[in-house]
Amino acid sequence: MKRIFLFSLATVFSLSLFGQHRYYTPDHLVYHEKKISPVLDDGASLELAKPAGPVYQPAIAQSARSLEVQIGETYYDLQTNSSIQNRFNLLPDGDWAASWIMSFETAAHTDRGTGYNSTSGGVWGSEPSSRLESLRCGWPSLTNDTNGNEVALSHATATTPYSLNIMYKADGSSSWTETNYPGDQALGMLWPRTAASGDYLHVIALSTPSGFGGGDLDGIDGTLLYYRSTDGGLTFDMEEVQFPGLDSTFYGSVGPDTYTIFASGSTVAVGLFSGFGDIAIWKSDDNGTSWSKSIAFDFPLDGYSADDGYTFEDVQDFYVDGVSPDSLAVPSTDGSGALVIDLTGKIHMAAGYTYFIDPDLSDGGTNYYPGFGDLWYWN
Repeated sequence: MKRIFLFSLATVFSLSLFGQHRYYTPDHLVYHEKKISPVLDDGASLELAKPAGPVYQPAIAQSARSLEVQIGETYYDLQTNSSIQNRFNLLPDGDWAASWIMSFETAAHTDRGTGYNSTSGGVWGSEPSSRLESLRCGWPSLTNDTNGNEVALSHATATTPYSLNIMYKADGSSSWTETNYPGDQALGMLWPRTAASGDYLHVIALSTPSGFGGGDLDGIDGTLLYYRSTDGGLTFDMEEVQFPGLDSTFYGSVGPDTYTIFASGSTVAVGLFSGFGDIAIWKSDDNGTSWSKSIAFDFPLDGYSADDGYTFEDVQDFYVDGVSPDSLAVPSTDGSGALVIDLTGKIHMAAGYTYFIDPDLSDGGTNYYPGFGDLWYWN
């Protein structure tokens, strides 16, 4: 399915598709759905069936369409697993830059990489016909420093352990410089995020979990790591830093794309929205040198992994008869979230809210209820 990326005033339409689900509906309240594995690399088996006849789209008022500009397209539908990276920037000179996961193939997506477009004097450039990178990449995060130098950082999966691929474009230049960063830890890293402030580029990425050929790092099957650069990712002066309080005492794993990062001045904030764990915020006031942790929601089952098992007594404080979908259902985040730092330095966070349950202790997975949902806010 081809996706067209449109710019409409200051709003960008970004896709966040989760694949096909299977669920049943025992009553009007409860939707029981199997948790879906994150996607790394897809193939023909994941290609959705195309309709046999024409697909009719509803008409859109001309007044709305006249405000839109098509800036690119892709046949790669899955733009994120949960929370999305920053993919749209306002540059210091007032121009805009946008990125997305781009592929013009409909099955194997061997040409997958970063689609990029930007304005010059407020006018968008031609739609890109090829990715920025020289190798197959995915999950780009786009940012720029205060001088207008741009970085498009994604993960590369051509070789293992998986690495980060960094595209750097100096302010005023039309060409990109490519660097591949393998890191030091043996597992490799995936699904990165970036934020920039001043001369600092802040990066977070997930150590490769066991489901993708990695494994535990200090007892967590996929954990969040921090990196810092002052030259646009050519070198890093802080590498694979583990956040305080993000350990196996509180988390059995961290889900792909269940985190975000934001920077303003010397303050950096990282939010984690992993389902079977605390919603946590890490804040640094010294450009990532040191970190403090706040818990926005204290998940009642510390260090839980699928099939560990628990009882009603473990989660009874969260059960509300007539509201909770099951006596063993536990409220938590669905993996989607975002945060910003305002001009006073206060952090504002929003996260998707749902219920989780682990009724089958032999299937290696957990379940959630898509029929329940809300938006949590915290500051």
